[in-house]
Amino acid sequence: MENKKLFLIILFVPLLSFGQMINNFDSAPADSNYWIWESSDNAVSDSGYINMSFVTDQVSEGAGAMQLEYSAHNIEAWGGYTKIYHMSSTESEPGEDTGIVFSSAFGGTIVDGNTYTFPTGADSWGGFANEDTTIYPFSFPGGGTISFTGATGGADVDVYFRFEYNPYPDTEPSYNTATVHINGTSQTSYSVEIPA
Repeated sequence: MENKKLFLIILFVPLLSFGQMINNFDSAPADSNYWIWESSDNAVSDSGYINMSFVTDQVSEGAGAMQLEYSAHNIEAWGGYTKIYHMSSTESEPGEDTGIVFSSAFGGTIVDGNTYTFPTGADSWGGFANEDTTIYPFSFPGGGTISFTGATGGADVDVYFRFEYNPYPDTEPSYNTATVHINGTSQTSYSVEIPA
């Protein structure tokens, strides 16, 4: 047993000794809105802040490093916070396939490829769900737009998109977009706004 433990330790030590940096942030991003930062609602600017700079004297890998000087203002009843984050931009051109597929039908609805049918007799809560968890969580700090192409089999239909915290039954909080009226059998582009 001792030989096996020693072998595993010898095998894993070299793996742990060498890391690979994914993004070394050695220079300022070209997009000045790449980083977003915020502090508690009631924080004053000299007590809740983030100062970001790029330096060349303290480098782990590459030509430089991102340096953060920060402070969180303890102004709220629960404390306070200061955070920095980046939201990945996955915007697509209108008509471009985003790969998001609503493949799960529930409540008596039917999915057949990209055709979604809400037949007579389907439950009022019926609909279609995306099952690809790699696109979650959704976040719209600056608002957003859902664009899609739609057509009907003849009769006009109304659709809306619902964002839920988790799959049923742990769905709250949730948000329903405004309803979009789809009319005509010709494929038409539609959009619905998501407020910030």
